Amino acid sequence: MQRISFNWLAYALCFIGYMTLMVSPPLVLAISSSLNLSPTKIHSGIGLIFLLFSLSAIFLSTLSDIWGVKKILTIAQTTSISGLILTGSANSEMTFYLGCIFIGSGTGSYSAIARTIILRHSSDNIEMKNTFSHFSMYIIIAPVVASYLARFMLNFDWRLAYYLMACIETMLFITALLILSGDKKPQTLIPINKIVQHFQYCLSQKQFVLNCLAIGISFTLFMQVILTNIHAALSDIAKISNSHYNLFLLGISAIYICGIVTYRHYIHLSHQPYVRIIVLLLLIMSIAGLSYSHHRTLYMMLSIYGMCFSLGFFIPLSTGAAMVHIRQAHGIASALFTFAFASTSSLYAFIEAHTQLSSHQYMVNASITSSLLLLIISLCFFIKK
Repeated sequence: MQRISFNWLAYALCFIGYMTLMVSPPLVLAISSSLNLSPTKIHSGIGLIFLLFSLSAIFLSTLSDIWGVKKILTIAQTTSISGLILTGSANSEMTFYLGCIFIGSGTGSYSAIARTIILRHSSDNIEMKNTFSHFSMYIIIAPVVASYLARFMLNFDWRLAYYLMACIETMLFITALLILSGDKKPQTLIPINKIVQHFQYCLSQKQFVLNCLAIGISFTLFMQVILTNIHAALSDIAKISNSHYNLFLLGISAIYICGIVTYRHYIHLSHQPYVRIIVLLLLIMSIAGLSYSHHRTLYMMLSIYGMCFSLGFFIPLSTGAAMVHIRQAHGIASALFTFAFASTSSLYAFIEAHTQLSSHQYMVNASITSSLLLLIISLCFFIKK
């Protein structure tokens, strides 16, 4: 029974952490108008969230291995809640940027700490893989829910989106304190002078490093490339109502979950390198459809669905395959996952903010680049040494 409560705490940390991360992109134009700042400056603030998200994933998650999950999570959640309130109250460029810094610095460690909780309380590798497949589901549903929430709050005031997320995180904060206070399985802490050794241990595992890179790129492809740009790309083709767009987002979530369910059905084959290649071929075919879908709304939607199904299979496959090889330093290993995603996303966001490409052109170019990188990484699994 206690393991169930820890699992649900981990799921909540992951889900709400990524909701907080992704609540800002739909609000860009409203914030820009309210604060009298250019959209580029607002995008730069969101880029700060991603950058600090990646850095705090490494820093705070590593500290959780030294001083314990409960202490570090308390610091992280307090920082994130403060950032949400500060951003919601922002009346200048400086206060907006400061709020973004606090949000990224606090929220970045949520999913990494959640993974350490799962690893510490899983009974075997199969249970761990199945649990991480739930993580992939929640991580992808969270941005969709965040988009719904943000767009709904635009009917009233964009600031309410941040205040609501602060209330949700406060409830999570109280719940986490209660559950972690009853942890009967003491955490094995790492002496501070052994941290470098444990980083070397994680980075010396070939399978872990390759999967970590794959996760960073594939998560970025879904969250930063697809979800951030799909509304603008569709709007360039034809006027699309909020209700129709919401249905499309619901379809994205459903097809992604279908990918996860398919992965769980074939989980016994997940260690075979050729499975990755098959899934990536489907992803590349979908991206090819996306590249020829300009001015064709239906083709674009079908291509996005194909990409999301592929990623729904590929992401949990890579997550489970990576963590199977980690026997210690779970906090550091989990932090490297989040760092890989957030740092890649911040790089993609920076490139997008400083290019003159349309949303559709950016999606196509970023998707092609990402798929080629994933293919190169996957081919490395066939090399034995």
